[in-house]
Amino acid sequence: MATLKVLMFPFLAYGHISPFLNVAKKLADRGFLIYFISTPINLKSIIKKIPEKYADSIQLIKLHLPELPELPPHYHTTNGLPPNLKDYSKAVSQCQ
Repeated sequence: MATLKVLMFPFLAYGHISPFLNVAKKLADRGFLIYFISTPINLKSIIKKIPEKYADSIQLIKLHLPELPELPPHYHTTNGLPPNLKDYSKAVSQCQ
């Protein structure tokens, strides 16, 4: 039987990434191969939370987003976003 593969792409906020990582670990414990996608800054914050036993079953995939002049470079998460840009970020997230 082939290994089942799961692509996990949490919303780019740390409050979403951490629970997704917990689900990824549980799925990996059951034999799934996990592809976990997020921006490099988000992946850097969770890489230490992935024990060595998951090295073959959870693969981190870097998502590179374009930089916008309205936002500070390398801020692809709400963590560390200056207060004056939080309303802007909220407005952008409500756009469809």
